[in-house]
Amino acid sequence: ARSDLARRWFERGLAIAGDLNDEGLRGELLRHLGNLAYRAEDYDGALRHYEQALASARAAGQTAAQAHALVNLAAVATEQARPAQAREHLLQALQIYKAAGNLRAQASLLGNLGVIDHDLGWADQSQAHFRDAIERHEAIAETRGAAVARCQWGACLIAQGDPAGAQAVIE
Repeated sequence: ARSDLARRWFERGLAIAGDLNDEGLRGELLRHLGNLAYRAEDYDGALRHYEQALASARAAGQTAAQAHALVNLAAVATEQARPAQAREHLLQALQIYKAAGNLRAQASLLGNLGVIDHDLGWADQSQAHFRDAIERHEAIAETRGAAVARCQWGACLIAQGDPAGAQAVIE
């Protein structure tokens, strides 16, 4: 009920964005429609909206919006069991955040890349991403983020049969 109302408002906004020829606004509204579809577990619908949002953000030259859409596309790819595609989207978003100097976003994406690389069986790359995530979290005094990255890394090490390594990472 509420999501239907929200969808109708976002679709109405899309018509207005079209009338205004505002690709940036169109992209944001498409991303919100993608979020609604994602929450409803309509991953194909979410994928379609996020791809359109990315195209609009690119057309508008909005790099932050491009990164958001790429992260959303990575989430859909993860839900659809396409880790290599999720990884590619996150790497693209990471480049945008690096160019912008956004350490918090970099740290978050690096932690996610660590998990995905673990899932792909790339232990060395996974550990490198976790180290980089922790380093960036600590550089901005974000102890909670560093703790989360350490726990993610530890969980991956336990899954690899290395509880001693996990203990060392968490301590």
